Amino acid sequence: MSAAATASVRGEWRLQREHELRCEIPENASLTLRLLTGNAEIFGIEMAPSKEYTFKGQNLAVFTWHGCSLESVSSSKEVYLYQVESTPMSAYVNTHIQLEARRDIALGTQCDGPRVRISKLHNVVLTSDAAGLHDIGDYCWTSRLRKDDTCQYFDILCCSA
Repeated sequence: MSAAATASVRGEWRLQREHELRCEIPENASLTLRLLTGNAEIFGIEMAPSKEYTFKGQNLAVFTWHGCSLESVSSSKEVYLYQVESTPMSAYVNTHIQLEARRDIALGTQCDGPRVRISKLHNVVLTSDAAGLHDIGDYCWTSRLRKDDTCQYFDILCCSA
């Protein structure tokens, strides 16, 4: 293997408030991210400053409410990183807040609170829209865990060749 094939690709990203860095990482590559300044989260899980996070073979988004800067090191030029300003995060948070409010009302009246199932048709190709279903599921799940609440989360991805 040549030195060019194993060389890492470094970058620094400055995200403005309510922007995200989307990362598409193929199976044969890895990406390491480090939060340099500000606050950021991945699917509702806050990143610790200066800690390195390594990912392989997945798509993810790093979101910031107030702005941040990140360092990226990828093992390949096949790793695709890009910034977006239009994100669904406000809608995710709003959905979570509404569900929690309904759960609180149900708890006060000793009734069952809302139960949520996020799904997609089995024959739909996994696109960015379908991936968004996974993102909102991850966000709501991590938000419930931060609240020391119990929940069930099933991620079943069945593929046929």
